[in-house]
Amino acid sequence: MNTEEQVNELMGKIEAEERRQKDLLGQIGQVFYQKYADAADGELKVLCSDIQVSQAQVLQYQQMIEELTKITNCPACGTEVVEGAVFCHKCGANLREWKAPQPVNVCEYCGALLEEGAGFCVNCGKPVGGKKAPKKKICPVCRCEAEPDQTFCSECGAELRD
Repeated sequence: MNTEEQVNELMGKIEAEERRQKDLLGQIGQVFYQKYADAADGELKVLCSDIQVSQAQVLQYQQMIEELTKITNCPACGTEVVEGAVFCHKCGANLREWKAPQPVNVCEYCGALLEEGAGFCVNCGKPVGGKKAPKKKICPVCRCEAEPDQTFCSECGAELRD
């Protein structure tokens, strides 16, 4: 090992020891602060007060981060998205311009889609407004059929309502 390498190695050891000293001084300060902050006077009282101000500032910053990273759900597919996002990262719905889908009219007997204002079902012929027979649910977003016990559409993830 040449002289330059030896000097570099020793410089690295000095830096490591200085970091260790700084860490130990920090630990001493924490112990002192926890035990004697309320009884401190003079310069130590000012430093303890500065720590309290800094702790309050950290708490405020943490609350600001929490506000910025609030999680909400996409109204189209139910996926968790960061509040304030413009588009859903899963289904691509525009979250700022989202309009809830219009309710879908389905036959209460067979679950077939009904045209607006229909008096009879084109699938089973029964009158609209009769007894409810929950055979299938229809997704209000993609119009896929779903089982009566499903809560979310298996195709697009939208919430299925009864």
